[in-house]
Amino acid sequence: VMGGCSNLGSMYEQGAGVTKDDAKARALFAEACVGGSMPGCYSLGVIYAVGVGVGMDESRAATLFGKACAGGEMLGCNYLGLMHEEGAGVAKSAAKAQALFTKACNGGLKDACAKLGIVDEEAVEQAIGLKAWWLLLPLLFWVWGAWFLRTRKRRDGEVA
Repeated sequence: VMGGCSNLGSMYEQGAGVTKDDAKARALFAEACVGGSMPGCYSLGVIYAVGVGVGMDESRAATLFGKACAGGEMLGCNYLGLMHEEGAGVAKSAAKAQALFTKACNGGLKDACAKLGIVDEEAVEQAIGLKAWWLLLPLLFWVWGAWFLRTRKRRDGEVA
């Protein structure tokens, strides 16, 4: 039953078949979460993480992602991992981030596996249509290097 509230909340959030209404979506996600729907907790967490129709509240988002993760919603684990990685709404902790990404990856979430550096070579080959996907490695190293430098500049107080 609570899954229905979460699904209806998604419809209101997206305006799919109903008039878009962020307040109704938020109320339905909250009802679903209280009723034990982990996708509802995750979706409510996203609302607070982004600040859709409410003030952004990263601490509340982290709590909701944690509840979703504990209940088996791997998206909640992944997003809580991202928050620990960045120190957004929670204490910055590479170890906690890694543990959460591992849990989400083990739960089948490919984005979390990619965060850990685990890539399904066949899926990559199919997606990009290349047998020699390793040709992309220089680009990946360049992207990683640019991210690293931008993050370092931010940490050192320079504007990236």
